[in-house]
Amino acid sequence: MLAMLAVLGFCFCGLGITVVLTLNYNRNGEQIARNVTIETDGEKNLGPYTVPGSGSLTITQDIDVSAVKMIYFTSDLTVTMTTNDDGTPDDTFVITAGAPVVWCVDTGLPNPFKSTVDVTSFKLTKSGAGDATVNIKILYDSTP
Repeated sequence: MLAMLAVLGFCFCGLGITVVLTLNYNRNGEQIARNVTIETDGEKNLGPYTVPGSGSLTITQDIDVSAVKMIYFTSDLTVTMTTNDDGTPDDTFVITAGAPVVWCVDTGLPNPFKSTVDVTSFKLTKSGAGDATVNIKILYDSTP
């Protein structure tokens, strides 16, 4: 299992990477669908990680937040993810069960890493029973 986690966390720096996010709005027969294409050369595919019920898991990972072009965080149960959490986290994200946290540079919204402090670790915390499965996908510019 440890070898598998190391492979999943591998950085494909220097390779051309294209990811397409498909965004859909569908209500009462009205449908709007848009594709957003993100092209870059750096990718972090982290996970899947198992966060124990009423427990936490810390993942060491270096990320230059100013170079981030897309985030996609998912969990099958609600978890809280903090960055650089030594008691006072730099950033906090709530990943709600079944509802991914998604952002890309082309949305016009500010970078969700509000602290602008580079990430050295993620801490995933789960309250209550049941283990959560979390995936962290980050695209970034490897030559900012």
